[in-house]
Amino acid sequence: MKKILLFILILTFIFVGSAYAQEFPDVEGTKYEEAVEFLSAYGVVNGFPDGTFKPDDPVTRAQISKMITIVLGYEEFTTNMESTFADMDGHWAERYVEVAHAFDIVQGYLDGTFGPDNEITYTEVITMVVRSLGYTDQSLPGSWPYDYLVKAGDLGIVEGIPLAGEQATRGDIALMTYNALFSTKGAVNSQTEQWESSEELLLSNIGYGMETQITETDIENAVLYPKLKEYEYYGGNLYYNIDDEIVYFQNINTHEVNGKIVSVSDNIIVIEDENGNRKLFDTAGAEVIYNGVEGKTISLINSDAKIVY
Repeated sequence: MKKILLFILILTFIFVGSAYAQEFPDVEGTKYEEAVEFLSAYGVVNGFPDGTFKPDDPVTRAQISKMITIVLGYEEFTTNMESTFADMDGHWAERYVEVAHAFDIVQGYLDGTFGPDNEITYTEVITMVVRSLGYTDQSLPGSWPYDYLVKAGDLGIVEGIPLAGEQATRGDIALMTYNALFSTKGAVNSQTEQWESSEELLLSNIGYGMETQITETDIENAVLYPKLKEYEYYGGNLYYNIDDEIVYFQNINTHEVNGKIVSVSDNIIVIEDENGNRKLFDTAGAEVIYNGVEGKTISLINSDAKIVY
């Protein structure tokens, strides 16, 4: 028998609202779903006009330069930037590439070009992601690319990614970037050439998160994330951008059961779902909301209910 931790909500209406605009049907249920939705909430990645994300498509060096620039929180520095690479003049990503290059995240070729439309390889993107955390060639033992591959493995950045093939895919890059956001950033000490932690996540460049239980006030404030209305009373991590606007919610071990309450005895209730399956719940200490106001357990009999625990 499960004990309700949060509340019982009697369903007297159905939520009808716009779906979160950055959900992509072709990543739903895949290992990329959480990463892609999270990154899209922060504007790091975008989908295509047909509403898909196309996780198996390749990514160009120009596109990854823009992604990294945004992740580092440097997009504001891209205004009127002109590239020093011979093949970047007038390219749409010129300003992003120049900023990423200025901060030693990306490098060009020996002939003075950057190759913005070349498809990026796994070793290249892993190098850029690890560098975004403050690591440099001098701070990592060994030679390239193995030094960066080893560090990425140590940090968990490539967890769940097979690294099969030469060209990196949109889905795998999203997953690597997402993993990196929850890694600690730092900088290399110029005296010791050792990387030193800043004690801050890479995520802090673009926003922050906090663990909370969703309230009506949160829902009212979630103008950029209308889907939050589906999670009232849920417990999880609520994420904000640098302007303190709610952009995403990540549920943590909160479960939901919908059905009809068929039995009430003291604090014990029995709820039956549409398939006839029954579950028992202990409502002691739980908040009972009946038609929008606080109610009593006995009044729940034969009610349609949503139980969040």
